[in-house]
Amino acid sequence: MTLLDWLKVDRPINPFEALENLRSMPSINLFRPFDSNKLAVANKIALESVQTPTDICCSRLTVPALFGSSVQKTSQGGYVAANMPDTPALILVSTGREVGCWVKASEALQEQGIATRVVSMPCQEVFVRQSQDNQASVLPGNFLPCVSKWRQFVDGMPF
Repeated sequence: MTLLDWLKVDRPINPFEALENLRSMPSINLFRPFDSNKLAVANKIALESVQTPTDICCSRLTVPALFGSSVQKTSQGGYVAANMPDTPALILVSTGREVGCWVKASEALQEQGIATRVVSMPCQEVFVRQSQDNQASVLPGNFLPCVSKWRQFVDGMPF
């Protein structure tokens, strides 16, 4: 019986709840790729990670490629997908197909004068293994997450 089979036993499955259950498992890489670059990195890491299982959760919907996305950026686990030159007043962190929605939202916020940064984080576990300098360049540490799954990145340092 798989985790998803177990979740379906007594109630309909909530995809976000399933992702949180997967994230709570120790020593697992959970990827939510947005485009082909992220999917390529997820597959590469899955094949190279002989000691760590990798779960790749793809969208069933067709999503456009994200401008500025690259294999190199994605291989860091998280990167700045959209940014204003000013210090951001707001940082939007997302995975999967929601990244495109946050990029559009950031454009609307920037038109209103709100400096916004969008961070695409296809794999938190890979991001945590990066250097502190790299993590701080993506998440400068001056933000409070509004969704619990990002709580570990408060102050730009994983707990």
